[in-house]
Amino acid sequence: MTLPDIFLMERTRLADLIMPRVTALLFISQTKAKEPGKRLPYLAFEENAGSDLRSEEWSDGGRHSTWSTAGGGTARLDWSLAHDTHILRLSLSRPDAQPVSTWGELNRILENMMNDAHIRPDQPLPWAATRVFSAQTARGITAEELQGLAAQLCRQTAGLEARGPAEPTPFGWCWFLGAMETNIGANHRMWQRWLAWILPQERAERVEAVFFQPLNQGLARIELYLQKSLHHARQHEAVRAALENARTELQEGMLVALRTVSFRDIQREEPELERISRKLMIFLAEKAQTEVLLNSLRSNQKSFLEHLARVKLETPAYASQAALIQRSVEQLESDLASAQAVAESSYTFQDIQRSIESNRIERAGVLLGGAAAILAGLAIFNNFLDIWNLSVEKSGLTLPDPWLRALLGALAAVCWPLGAYQLVQRKWWRGGVSLFIGVLSIVLAVFFTVMVNS
Repeated sequence: MTLPDIFLMERTRLADLIMPRVTALLFISQTKAKEPGKRLPYLAFEENAGSDLRSEEWSDGGRHSTWSTAGGGTARLDWSLAHDTHILRLSLSRPDAQPVSTWGELNRILENMMNDAHIRPDQPLPWAATRVFSAQTARGITAEELQGLAAQLCRQTAGLEARGPAEPTPFGWCWFLGAMETNIGANHRMWQRWLAWILPQERAERVEAVFFQPLNQGLARIELYLQKSLHHARQHEAVRAALENARTELQEGMLVALRTVSFRDIQREEPELERISRKLMIFLAEKAQTEVLLNSLRSNQKSFLEHLARVKLETPAYASQAALIQRSVEQLESDLASAQAVAESSYTFQDIQRSIESNRIERAGVLLGGAAAILAGLAIFNNFLDIWNLSVEKSGLTLPDPWLRALLGALAAVCWPLGAYQLVQRKWWRGGVSLFIGVLSIVLAVFFTVMVNS
């Protein structure tokens, strides 16, 4: 141990560490808590608490429980539901003045309590957590004593480091001690942030009521929205890699098609265009996932900044986290701008695909129209001859020669459906001529019948 460390330890022994507390803010997805076989997250802790458990429901749907722990300490459990997240706060504290090593003892007890609860199969597991070491101190503490407290705390827990001097806030002094992945329960990994707070004793009651204890505002909500934002920011690399892979495959497919596809005989190149369409759908799906991630990140970033401004918590540590979130937002926006440019360049292939489909439908329509015209022509041919025969037969007149009747019937059978089809195609002149010939066939039938019997 170096001389500066010894000096800091000696100076720290002069500082009163009053009512030290270690708190775990656990954030649990409501979706995970609703899975079959899962229970509300506070039940396992209350079942392990012991006989002196005291619990009460809050008017807004929350829950508060307290019980005694080994070593004369107090355990406090607070639970509330914030939108889609269960906030579970478990804190252990001891009364009066205590040495700094009490933080380490309370932290070990807290770890055991969480592992005992989360080892149960019916306990929903948190996706993130924040560990807070807090205590009160008497008036007159110096900057060296504060730094000594942080240094001794970091030596008690592996992986922690006091990043710079204490940061003054309206609620006391704070340190950001680091963030890392930690295990909880049966090898479940979660992301955890570590903080330390020293509260002036004369303001501790007010700070506890306004900043530390409420779950709907203050530190709990700031950490919730910060953890959500960081969670989305950590997803960025995976989503970005998937989007980039889909973009590369789509662009390579389009370049190959431009070099190899014969646009003069585009109908035969349909399989290649279908492959590009499938790649385009995959690309658009990845692009939509990126947009959803960006919207979620923006929403939680806004809530995080609003809660920071509400309590006027302007510290370098939180400012650096806000800057990190803003960089993730800007990177996602840049990725989506590039993806939009690629999507717009693929519209030509989509137009070609739609034109092929339209041509196929048009050809099918022509074939179906021709078939319907043939059937209609046969019906008109038979009806024309039947009506002619019946009309002349009952009047006692003689019918013209069979070949003439067949010729005029065929003329009516062809011209009437053909004229109707041409009018549907908006070929007005041709349709009018065809209908005129159809009407003329009826007139000729009457004319030749009269001529034969005159």
